[in-house]
Amino acid sequence: MAVSKRDLILHHAAACFAAQGLGATMNDIAEAAGVSRRTLYNHFPSRDAVLSALVERQSLDFLAHLAAVVPPAADFPGFVLECCCAIIRESPKQPLALLHLGNEAGRAATALHFGSPRLIEAWLGFFGPPYVEALRRGEIDAAITLPELLAWVGRIVTSFLQVQLPGEDEAGIRAQIERFFIRSLRPAGA
Repeated sequence: MAVSKRDLILHHAAACFAAQGLGATMNDIAEAAGVSRRTLYNHFPSRDAVLSALVERQSLDFLAHLAAVVPPAADFPGFVLECCCAIIRESPKQPLALLHLGNEAGRAATALHFGSPRLIEAWLGFFGPPYVEALRRGEIDAAITLPELLAWVGRIVTSFLQVQLPGEDEAGIRAQIERFFIRSLRPAGA
């Protein structure tokens, strides 16, 4: 299968951003991809457009990966816990792992991720069916909307990806998320 020029550019742009952060220029990207600046600009009007396309593509690929690696859970709060832990564990393994870097590129990628309507729609689609079923079964507080829940999942996993404390391991992270976040999803008295 032939790789499109756009995909070729994105592949090389990922390497540029990974190596140089936001210092990567359109010239750097064009040179790495072996294309002219004109060709690059025909596909992407700006460096921010390249970065946005990279974040979106990686995030959609990651969401598909997440669906394959998240183990089954007894209930929706357990599913959310498993998703949080899988995101924290798997995200740094991604080819353009900007979300876990505590630098300007990481903050820019995070902002792009949380501001992308296409990505928001994809995450709502991933969590939507189990969320609706959980509401039907009374597993979660009905006052918690799915967009609010996803915003908190994003904030929590981003904080763990940005800063790892000394001695912190997956079991400790799991326990913190369970204690301070997952319990709050359950209806009062559950």
